[in-house]
Formats: sequence, structure tokens, C-alpha cells
Amino acid sequence: MRDVNLQTSWRDRLPGLNVTSAITGEYFLRLAIIAIVLQEGLQKFPNLEAGAAMYQLPVELWTMAAVAEVVGPIAIAIGGLFRSEIGDLMTRVGGFLIAGVVGAVIVHVSMGPWLGMRFHVLMLAVGVFFMLRGNGMRLRHIWCRRISR
Repeated sequence: MRDVNLQTSWRDRLPGLNVTSAITGEYFLRLAIIAIVLQEGLQKFPNLEAGAAMYQLPVELWTMAAVAEVVGPIAIAIGGLFRSEIGDLMTRVGGFLIAGVVGAVIVHVSMGPWLGMRFHVLMLAVGVFFMLRGNGMRLRHIWCRRISR
């Protein structure tokens, strides 16, 4: 005798869990990465030369990192407001910028003991998550729709 309950979907078995809760969870992740990376970027601007000298980097590279740490979170914030191709692209670009800067920080500064880079690895993972996932749109569907026009 086959159990009919096995044939039901996860939405029927867990009525409190739906797409809205998944989107809400995503926004908690967005807000966390936005707050952390944006604060880091804004702290660099008052004295770019001193920050670059402290890490022995060219001022131009330090400025690019600061700009990416401001533009990336803003792109993730604005991209999350639009459930469209533009919003998806903005989220992906923001994730790319964050992942690039945090990846460079891991390589340049934090390489060494695991305790020194746990936080950076987590930020890198969140940046890569948004870079690969975007707003959760299916790229194949977007490109197929665009080609068929």
C-alpha cells in the first residue's frame, strides 16, 4: 500500500514555508553583507593615502577597492528591489565586486592562520553566492526569451 503523503509537495507538508520566507531570508543575507562591506568601504575614503601606505599598496589600487566596497553593496541593495533582468544583473555585479575585493584581502592580508580569515571567507562566500545566484532568476529562461524575440 502506497502512502499518499509521499506524493505531496514540500509546500503541502510544510505550509508555513513558502517562497516569501525564502525571499525574506535572502534579504537578511543582503542586509548583513551590505552593512559590513559598505562600512568598510566608507571608512577608507577619509584618508586613502594612509590606508594604502599601511598595507603597502598603490593608492590607485586602494581607491579601486574602496569604490568597489561602496558600489558592490549598493548594487546588491538596488538589485534586490527589482525582480527583473536589470535587478538580477545588478545583484550579480555587486556580488562580483564584493567577492573580488574580499578575495584580494584574503590573499594579500589574511593568508595564514584560519582564525584570522574566517570572517573574510564568510564574506567571500556571500559575495560568490550573489554573483552566481543573482536574484534567483533562471538565466536560461532569460536568454531563450531574448533569442526568440
